[in-house]
Amino acid sequence: MPIPQRHRELLESELQDHDALVKKLEQHPGRDRPEMKAQIKLHKTILKVARDANIIKTLDELHDSPELAAQLARNTKAFTEARGIRLPSEATTVVVLSQSPEPVAVGVDFNVSSIHFRLEWNATDGFAVRQLPDPA
Repeated sequence: MPIPQRHRELLESELQDHDALVKKLEQHPGRDRPEMKAQIKLHKTILKVARDANIIKTLDELHDSPELAAQLARNTKAFTEARGIRLPSEATTVVVLSQSPEPVAVGVDFNVSSIHFRLEWNATDGFAVRQLPDPA
């Protein structure tokens, strides 16, 4: 059984919001300012990763076989490469936030134009974007 339909529906709703925001930012008169370019790049990165079929398929796998989170934690590079996942260069870390017997939670940390954030999925609540503190 893949990730719950309600997770997919909430994700698609959020992605529609990101699409609308990108469109609005790209039409803004200040779109060439560095901070606007950073926001556009941030939202485009979220859209690209969240719509990656290999990532969604892997989350389906983690949902159905939570013990796979231990494999991901042991060797993220081999795990993601074996599933055809190619993260953008802005991705800094793949993280396993919790694993079986707890509900699985995984994420990818990013640094997009000095904006630090995590795209996260957990088996209980679904998808989230979390701002991370700037590294020291």
